[in-house]
Amino acid sequence: MQHSRPVRSWAIAFLLTVPLLAQETPDAPGARGGRRGPRAKPVVVKVGVLHPVSGPAIENGVLVFAGNQIQAVGKEGEVTIPPDAEVHEHPQAHAYPGLIDALCVAFQEEAPQDPGTDAGSEQVSGLDPYERGSRGLLAAGITTAAIVSRANTMWRGIAPVVRATRERFAPFQPRPEAGVQMRATSGPSGGHALDRAKALRGLGDAFEGLEEYEKAQADHKKALDEYTKKRGEFLAWHRSRNPAGATASRPASAPASAPESAPATAATRPAEGGENRPQGGPPGPGGERRGRFPRGEGGRGGVPGGGPGGAPQPGTPPPAGQEPAGAAAGRGAPAGGEAPKKPEYPKTPQKDPAREALLKVSKGDLALRIEAHRPEEIRAALQLARERNLRRVVLEYASEAGPIAKEIAEAGVPVVVAAASREAWMPETVEEAGASPVAGLHRRLHEAGVSFAIGSGQPRQWRALPLLVAESVGEGLPADAALRAITLGAAEVLGIERFVGSLERGKVADVVLTSGPLFGSDSQVVKVFSAGQVGYEVSR
Repeated sequence: MQHSRPVRSWAIAFLLTVPLLAQETPDAPGARGGRRGPRAKPVVVKVGVLHPVSGPAIENGVLVFAGNQIQAVGKEGEVTIPPDAEVHEHPQAHAYPGLIDALCVAFQEEAPQDPGTDAGSEQVSGLDPYERGSRGLLAAGITTAAIVSRANTMWRGIAPVVRATRERFAPFQPRPEAGVQMRATSGPSGGHALDRAKALRGLGDAFEGLEEYEKAQADHKKALDEYTKKRGEFLAWHRSRNPAGATASRPASAPASAPESAPATAATRPAEGGENRPQGGPPGPGGERRGRFPRGEGGRGGVPGGGPGGAPQPGTPPPAGQEPAGAAAGRGAPAGGEAPKKPEYPKTPQKDPAREALLKVSKGDLALRIEAHRPEEIRAALQLARERNLRRVVLEYASEAGPIAKEIAEAGVPVVVAAASREAWMPETVEEAGASPVAGLHRRLHEAGVSFAIGSGQPRQWRALPLLVAESVGEGLPADAALRAITLGAAEVLGIERFVGSLERGKVADVVLTSGPLFGSDSQVVKVFSAGQVGYEVSR
């Protein structure tokens, strides 16, 4: 059977990433269990300035890794250096947590023509890990990314979270799903108002009937349990009446399928006198049947089923109304009465991946990521979250969210905005560009108290993510808030802050070393540690 190229390429990528994943220690956060290999040497990184993000910067900072896990963070002289450690010294460098692109358009066509997606589509199966334009995330300092689709459909499927490798990606464990992607917009530019209104009215339609769907699944499970119970009772009842099964009325030495014309044996040969009766006693009630009873069957002294001394023979059905000794007690079957009715297997309701995904969303097990640009679209998304009591909703792009930033903050809904937000808005005139509602968007969200992350948002723009974020710093966004938006803040939006996003003991050792401050115009990435190992290093 032939498979589509995306699925085949994903399967190849998964097989090729197994050795990478196997390097992780089983007890580390995000690690995959497996056989332990030789213990890796500890790694020590010494830098001029260390930026944990979860705390203040540390001059002459030191990091210690063990496997893929950070063991110590602190100032040189205050951290114990293992004697057998592999030491990396960069006295002029700055160290940061691995960058997280929470709105990364990579490993896919820029505008899929026929995505054929719904809410439950696994978007990762359509990605191409070898797409040339998406290689090199590590070279940009990005160790983790939420891959989002730009397909022109209302539902875009489940966006994956991936770990960057040298030329491709691996699923982020143990949280490989960023959420279900949904569009509440006709796009960041153009589009008729009536089209936008129609899209907004249909936001909640997909959540209709979820209770009935869930009830049907629960009822089927209940019916299946009841069927299993009744089937057990049905079989137990019949076994209690006929412990030897279908061969009870045949000689033990004869197969169940023996034909009527099978040669006579000692057990079925007529006795002296020419009577066709079972051997071992006078004719019994079943003596008229020719050659069908084993020795002793038919009974001694006219007792049906009697063996020597009148004892019942194993495998012989008891007289009507009489139960074999211990049969009911041993098998839980009723002692008498009519045979239970054979149960019918319950009809299985059809599984719907889209409804399964939306059920996870409704229960808070999966986030709903809604692309919305204009204020009316954003308000509609917030209303959907309130009406459906959705606990995990994330706004994507939100390029015109500035004027209603306080409403978003009051709703407690996080936002993933694009670093190149001006390009997303695409003004038509110079005057319109000067009055752009996205000017200073990141600063306005920060001032309003909105929890937000910054992602590249456009194909291939992840290559310059720090520089794009630096533009927001130039527009008034504090540098520490900008750094948090592509590290710990992004991890919080994705629900993976326990594992990555800051340099702390116990977290995965994803570290980026830069030649100068991250947002400096002349700064460049010089080395990247991914899960404690060098994933990228600038050539000298």
